[in-house]
Amino acid sequence: MLLTRSQAVNETTLELVTMVEGTDVAFTNTVTDGTANHGYTQFSACQTFVDADGDDCTLEMVVYVDSAGVDAAGDDMSNIDWGTAIANADYSII
Repeated sequence: MLLTRSQAVNETTLELVTMVEGTDVAFTNTVTDGTANHGYTQFSACQTFVDADGDDCTLEMVVYVDSAGVDAAGDDMSNIDWGTAIANADYSII
């Protein structure tokens, strides 16, 4: 189930959500052609944690970046507007 940032904070902690937002993202190799995210490249970042029941879990953040912007960035991913991408991120607890 996808969560908004606010929902992710309610299900985990603000500290954990902030940690995952500060984690380097990686390409997911997910094909977005033919989906609502057509024209975007998907990235994700994860942080592991132990929930209130003592279970090992992972908080995953998924962001979408305009593919043209990714291509224009070349090898320097710091040229991507990560702030906007993270502001529109989806979260899930695995």
